[in-house]
Amino acid sequence: KHVQIRYSSLSYYPRASRLAALIKRDAGVDPEVLGGARGEFSIRVGDEVVARKDAGGFPDEDEVLAQVKLALAR
Repeated sequence: KHVQIRYSSLSYYPRASRLAALIKRDAGVDPEVLGGARGEFSIRVGDEVVARKDAGGFPDEDEVLAQVKLALAR
């Protein structure tokens, strides 16, 4: 399955890049990091959004890794 991290702002890029490195290291998948819609910071496995930035802020990296691993195992 394909993993994507979509971010909207250059200020989000360092976070997206760091998360991509963690996913590659811990899940063995090299995510594609792409520009996204305005305000977007989301992580997708295939067509499923497994984590995203919301009113509470950015998703926790450990939770993102867990969700990515679960989605990859399906």
